[in-house]
Amino acid sequence: MIFIEDDELVRRVSVQSLQLTGFDVTGHGSVESAARAVDANFPGVIVSYIRLPGASGLDLLAQCRERASDVPVILVTGHGDISMAVQAMCDGAYDFIEKPFASERLIETVRRALERRTLILENQALRRELAGAGQSRIIGRSPAIEQVRRLIANVAPTDASVLINGDTGAGKELIACSLHEMSLCRQAGGRVGWHAVSRRNREHAAVATGETAARYCRTACWSGSARISRCG
Repeated sequence: MIFIEDDELVRRVSVQSLQLTGFDVTGHGSVESAARAVDANFPGVIVSYIRLPGASGLDLLAQCRERASDVPVILVTGHGDISMAVQAMCDGAYDFIEKPFASERLIETVRRALERRTLILENQALRRELAGAGQSRIIGRSPAIEQVRRLIANVAPTDASVLINGDTGAGKELIACSLHEMSLCRQAGGRVGWHAVSRRNREHAAVATGETAARYCRTACWSGSARISRCG
């Protein structure tokens, strides 16, 4: 997070109290100094006094609205600036703190703002993953999921036979659908279910589960008439 205050002693004390709580804080003496570190990808929160030499906290808020509208800005104000701070909240500020303030008040406000910022970033990341669903239906960022994605991406362009095996509910259908969509089969369209994927004919046919599917699987594999991907 970024803490902006031109009074060096106040800035140092506030930054230290936040750091002791576990926050990663960078102190700045002016908006001009802090603004260079802020863009749409900034993962933290900004705490700024309203009245500062040069650009004010309100100027910073306006800049953030243009360049990083989702970054929470907390304004610190004196008693005479309350109406100004309320208007700033209407203009997009996350919250305001009236001075003098207890460190607990600052810490709690920053914690809530960071939780909101984290939620927004996670939501944006999830949307990016979902937007790439045409390339893969599988979402998630764990090492195991990343390995599954790489395997699908490596197999999809080939003519290799693929058998997907696993317990019910393990995600076989999801993998088969992803494989189908990323492969040449996608050009011809198809259906999804317990999947027999013929790369030669670019077909993706739904087959029954249970013993019928097992017999189909054995027959197709031995006859070479289809590439089998069991996913249900």
